[in-house]
Amino acid sequence: MSRPTYPSRPKYFAHRFVRLLAKSGAANDLGPEVCWLLTVIVMTEDAKRYDAPVTFFNEPLMAVCGFGGRSRLSTARQRAIDTGWLFYAAGSKTRAGIYWVEVPKKYAALKDGCCDDSDAAVGLFEPACRPDSGQQKPNHDPVKNDANAVCRPETGHQINRRDAFHPETGRHLDGIRTESGRHPDGKSTPFIPTSNYPSPSPSAETTTTDQVESWEEAKMAATSAGVGQVNSMIEKARQRGLSPLDVIEAAYIVAHTPALDGGALFAWVRTGDWPVEGVPDDAAEFRMHRESQAESIREKARTHAPLGTTDQAIAAATLKRLRAAGLDDLATERERAAFEADDRLREPPSESSIHVDSIRRRALIQVRESRRGERITQDHPEVAALSAKELVAAKLDRFLTEQERASITLSQAS
Repeated sequence: MSRPTYPSRPKYFAHRFVRLLAKSGAANDLGPEVCWLLTVIVMTEDAKRYDAPVTFFNEPLMAVCGFGGRSRLSTARQRAIDTGWLFYAAGSKTRAGIYWVEVPKKYAALKDGCCDDSDAAVGLFEPACRPDSGQQKPNHDPVKNDANAVCRPETGHQINRRDAFHPETGRHLDGIRTESGRHPDGKSTPFIPTSNYPSPSPSAETTTTDQVESWEEAKMAATSAGVGQVNSMIEKARQRGLSPLDVIEAAYIVAHTPALDGGALFAWVRTGDWPVEGVPDDAAEFRMHRESQAESIREKARTHAPLGTTDQAIAAATLKRLRAAGLDDLATERERAAFEADDRLREPPSESSIHVDSIRRRALIQVRESRRGERITQDHPEVAALSAKELVAAKLDRFLTEQERASITLSQAS
């Protein structure tokens, strides 16, 4: 199946798209993280002049969007895809993912324009009917007209400002906030429908769904941190008034602190205290500290690499050091790919290679003992000859170096 082609974009598409996000109520339906992800993508499209789709590896996109974990990126991205706002073609460890934004069909016909209260409040300064109604009063004198009158757009008639109710803000134009579109005296109020506002979405239902998904993410984080009775722990967290983010951040601390385990996380949820001293209080600061450590390791790997070392070898060595420091979760896709391509670093030494090293060490020691006072190294001819003899005897001649093979040839010739 062929991949969809990048769509052509009109001028200022990114600006129109961001306004559409606001007007459609996407932040209520999808959450601010999804909207911010979409904004980053579409503004990057704009920066590329809409010549090609946006490409990102996961880690750089997480950094730009401020997502503290890969699960937050995956959740936001999938939600945007499922609701028709985003196209995404997954990449690989060596190929970036492909992104571009899309407009859901149900919002395709939504008129572009401002999404503040200016449309509804225009009558405060222009008591006459709005020009777009087609019923502007001739020879209208704004001084003589009722200063409280605004225009009803579908009829061109005026209604009193005191009775005007804004459908989205829940607020009268005179600033009195009401419930369910009613005056303080309980009487129903008419409102001014505007073309710039869509029908209100069921925010209560959306909030409930978001909360369920957030707690599911908290469960996953707690399970990864080693909690056994995760449902009991989540119930206790709710009783204490903790949010899903509180649990996720605490689970992050546990997952990357050797002295803590799942039981420590459960104890923290019950009491608010860690069972050991020295645990970081702020997950965000802890995360920044770990990221700073990872950058320091990368810098050392670059500066200490021998002259002529390839970038791939440096990346592979970097991941090895990150793993040793317990920071391998912060490795980039490029570092992981380089590490996997380097068999010498990825695979543990075999028994045969260990035996070969042992034979060469014994040969070196034996020659040093016979030539005391001399500086003997592994590449000494006698060491190479003795090593070659022992390797052939052990049927490990496939591990012979060029120097060792040459010593065998020289011995046979003599």
